[in-house]
This record gives sequence, C-alpha cells and structure tokens, in this order.
Amino acid sequence: MNSEEDVKFKFLVPYLESLGYRQDCIAFNVSIPVQEGRKKKTIYADAIVYKTKAHKAPLIVCETKAPTEVLDRSAREQAISYARLLPQIAPLALLTNGAQTHVFHTFHKTRLPTLPGRRELDTDIVTFVLNKDAREALRREARHDLFIIDDVRTFKSVLKSCHNEIRNNEGLDPTAAFDEMSKVMFCKLFEEKENTQGNRFRLSVFDDSMERLQFNVVSKIFDDAKASSAYAGLFADDTLILLKDRTIRKIVELFESYDLGLTAFDVKGEAFEYFLGDTFTGGLGEYFTPRNIVEFMVDAVDPKIGDKIIDPFCGTGGFLIYAFELVSQKIRLQEFSESEKERWRFELSERCLYGTDWKERTSQACKMNMMVHGDGSSGIFMHDGLIDVDDKIGEEQFDLCITNPPFGSFETDAEILSKFELGKGRKSQDRVILALERSLNLVRPGGVVAIVVIDGILNNRSTKYVRDHLKERAWIRGVISLNKETFEGYGARAKTSVLFLERKDEEEEHNQGPVFMAIADNTGLAPNGAPIAGNVLPDLFLDYRSFLAGDYSEDDS
Repeated sequence: MNSEEDVKFKFLVPYLESLGYRQDCIAFNVSIPVQEGRKKKTIYADAIVYKTKAHKAPLIVCETKAPTEVLDRSAREQAISYARLLPQIAPLALLTNGAQTHVFHTFHKTRLPTLPGRRELDTDIVTFVLNKDAREALRREARHDLFIIDDVRTFKSVLKSCHNEIRNNEGLDPTAAFDEMSKVMFCKLFEEKENTQGNRFRLSVFDDSMERLQFNVVSKIFDDAKASSAYAGLFADDTLILLKDRTIRKIVELFESYDLGLTAFDVKGEAFEYFLGDTFTGGLGEYFTPRNIVEFMVDAVDPKIGDKIIDPFCGTGGFLIYAFELVSQKIRLQEFSESEKERWRFELSERCLYGTDWKERTSQACKMNMMVHGDGSSGIFMHDGLIDVDDKIGEEQFDLCITNPPFGSFETDAEILSKFELGKGRKSQDRVILALERSLNLVRPGGVVAIVVIDGILNNRSTKYVRDHLKERAWIRGVISLNKETFEGYGARAKTSVLFLERKDEEEEHNQGPVFMAIADNTGLAPNGAPIAGNVLPDLFLDYRSFLAGDYSEDDS
C-alpha cells in the first residue's frame, strides 16, 4: 500500500468485513458541515460505519492515513472530533495507516485494545445515547478542536515573525532570541490579565511614550510584572529586556491584534511548545523530553482530580503540562456544577502541580509554558531538584512524581550527598541515582514514580546496590526499554528505560510480585528527532494498564 486511498480500500474495508461489518453499511467521504461563530467549513469523514444499510445510525467514524503518516495526537483528535460532529454522534472513532489501527471511545477519548466485531459490540455502544447537554458539550469541544488548527498556524506565524525580528535586528543566537521574546510575550500576557481596562501593550501607547517622554512602556510593564507577587520568581529582580527600542516596537506591532487572553490555551500552548522544541533541541536537549515519551508516562500513571504532582527536574515542563491537560479534561467530563468545576480548576492550577529546575533559562521557559497553557506556574521554582523548597516542596507530599532527570552529571556537594542513603559516605554520586531516591522520597507511601533512567543502573553489577535500595523501598511495577533513537535527536546517546515504581508502606513485608517488562523498538522518533510512523508506545500503554488491572498470565510478566 502506497497511499491513503490504498489504506482505505485495500486495508480498511477488508478489515471491517473480517469483523462482521457489511460493506453496504459503510459510507465513504461523508461531508459534515461545521460552524463556530462566523467560521464555517466542511469536513469529510473518510468512512462511516452505520448500524444498518439505511445509513442512519452511525457506529464508527474511520479516518485513514497514508502508510508513512504518524498516528499522533492531532490525528486522534481529528477522528474523535469528526465522530462527535455527526448529526447523531458516533460512539467509536477508528484511526489507521494500514500498519497500525487505533480505536477510541468518542465520549471520554479512551482507547480500546481492538475494534470489537459487529456481533461483540456492547449494547451500550450500539444504543449510544447522550442527553442534550452532554451532546452539545462534546460538539462544542469538537468544533473548538477543529477550528484551532488554523489559529495555531496563525499564532505560530506570529511567534516566528517575532523571533526572526529579534534575530535579524539584534544578532542573537536562537536560544538568546527565545529568551528575549519570552520576556516581551510575558509583558503582553501580564497586561491582558492584570490591566484589562488600561492595556499598555499597544503600538499607540508605545509610540506616544517614546515621543513625548523618551520612555519605553514595555520595559515599565516588565518591571511591574516582576514586582507582582503573582509572578514572583519568574524573573530575577535585575533582569532586563535586552532589545533595542525598534525591535520591541515591531514585536508590539506584530502582537497587538492578537489577544492572548482570549486565545485558547491549546492554541497558545501548541504554538509555544513548537518554539520550545525548536529552541531546546538545538543544544539544550537535556531539558526537553519528546512528546511521545511524555504522553506515554503520564497516561500510564493516570493522574486523578486532586492528585499532587511533582517533577523535580522539570526542564520546560512537558510532564506537568500534559498532566494539567489530562486532569482538566477529567474535570470537564465530571457531572459537577460549574462552580464545583471552577473550584477544581483553581485547585489544579494553584495547589496540584509542582516542579523545579536549577537553570534559570529552563525554569523560566517552564513557567511561561504553563502560563500559556492555562497556568499552574505558581508551583514552578528555579531550584536544585535534590533539595526541598521551604513550605512548598518536601518529602512525602505528593501522589505522583513524573520525571526525566538530566544524565551525565555528578553531585559532589557533601551536604547534599549526606541527605541520601545512596550518597552518604561518597565523594560523588551520579545525579540520576540520587534522582531515583529523591523521587521516592517525594511521594507518599502508595505514591507512584515514573522516571527515565539509564539502562546501566538497571543492568550493571556495580549498581546492584541501587537496585537493592529500590526493591527495599518500592514495588517495581514496570520497566519499558526505549530504543536508542528515542533521545538521539535531543542530544543524548544513552540507552534508557522508563521505570514505574510504587512506594511501599514501611510496614509492608510482601514479596515483589510480577513486573511488566517490554521493549519499545519504535517510539515514533527518528535519530534526528523527526516523527516517524510505527510508534508502539500507545499499544504498550494498553498492555501496561491491563497488567495493572490483573489481566495477565505468568508468561506475560
């Protein structure tokens, strides 16, 4: 198969027929008109499977991709959105490129292990019924998901123009240019949120201030923002915007017509992460975890509403951002009152997400990243991840720890080493080893740790003492070996695995049970970091969740 049409007719149709879905119950290239406000478009579902040949009650919306295309998050959202926007919502969405096939429940977006045969469809799927409010909520979210694609493209263009303006006018390298753009973008966010009646981030105000007072109003906004208690710690008190007035003026002009306060979190977030990825993979890969790995690890630990979550080596915040998105979605889907939902959203943003990074650049990038995704930035600190933050971050305070500590560095501070069982009496210790102990220290008994580790820690005879320490303090739930290409595009060559641990209660004496072990020979990343087809992590996620539910045999462990 060479094309999307091949996948549709040479794979999809025979696949459906093999499961008992009759071809006369399938319609192809079905048009679906969509409108949100003044925006209108017509979308086309590649195939829809109906309950009968009358084509009245849809069961499955099918989206086909070319064999080389990646079945990523955007493709998944597209298929689910199409299913939700039919006149009668289809309960299932199927996505395939011929080599991989993913099936999702339309309501809560969870993935099914396989497409059930026609005779095996559960009654609640065949008779899928939602009340009017639930239907409209799903459709509203689907319309939003489809129309933001254009907004993301527009916002990326604005950010790129700003970035290029800085590089061209100031001669800065990409990373320094990103730093300066973040400062100016922060000023715009601050004005829209804190000064709605007298927004100073406007070209007319900038020009008037410069002409009459020789005064750069954006620099003043930056000073006000730094002094605000709501944004304390984002920038040092003596930090300045290191750009020429004409460069700042051009950025104000580019940003002025774009209201970031009204822009959807996911639009700002996706566009901002596009620049984070572009910047932090170019020589700063130690601070950036590929999205595929982030999604796999966070999905696997399944954060709940109210969970306190920590990443002590947070880099640009990928784990915390995705956890924020997942829990936000769970809040939306709960049958809470609007006031109750608002209370839980506030709880999530202000009291549930915490992270530290000891580099100023990355901790700032993380805070900005979380702000454009909808906040949660108040729990991010520029701080050594091995050390507590007074009254904020300490041992046994968290339900989940999800992290990818930087590799290749050693701790030599005697005071820090003395705080760890794996550091006491040593002149130096690999920080990844200390990160393992630190992660277990941070979660409560019963709390879960998901961490990327170097394979040598799991395999070498010289690190047996580390494994002994882990087995003494935690239940090892899963070990997933990642292929070497996973981090190559991000500047790291170490062979790694994802380790899932559950901290023991001190009084527990049971023996270690079965451990889920798997090899991810394709994590959807080429050696240069580009996305490729064939990512097996979504399938391993399903296997791991089944394992945790007890659905395994001794041969599987």
